[in-house]
Amino acid sequence: MHLITQRPLTYIYTYIYMGKIQRKKDFLKHFREGRGIVMYACEKTGISRETYRQWKLKDPKFKATCEDIAEEVLDVVESKLLRKINEEDLTAIIFYLKTKGKHRGYVERVENNISMTPFEDLMMSVTDDED
Repeated sequence: MHLITQRPLTYIYTYIYMGKIQRKKDFLKHFREGRGIVMYACEKTGISRETYRQWKLKDPKFKATCEDIAEEVLDVVESKLLRKINEEDLTAIIFYLKTKGKHRGYVERVENNISMTPFEDLMMSVTDDED
């Protein structure tokens, strides 16, 4: 007789469910370790990206934990940016102003003077006297 047929069905479901819980815990550990990179955590856990999406859809606690980890990573990156700003790194200063200082006018604007098509420009240059 197989081992499965010797066990009650509730035991099998419990075993499967506990395996899923453990995989979620493993995913979250790898997600944090991989600084919020989904594919890294999926590969380390042995699940597909679709499984990750389904877990997020069906498990609000799992989704909230993933969002918390992503926020932690953002906090770390922001602190590194601020450290570079304190070191007077001009690139970091410009980046910060372009992203956080938009309301004060620190925005790159590309001015396009496209009032006419090339055909319209050509027609304007041809005078009626040439007829």
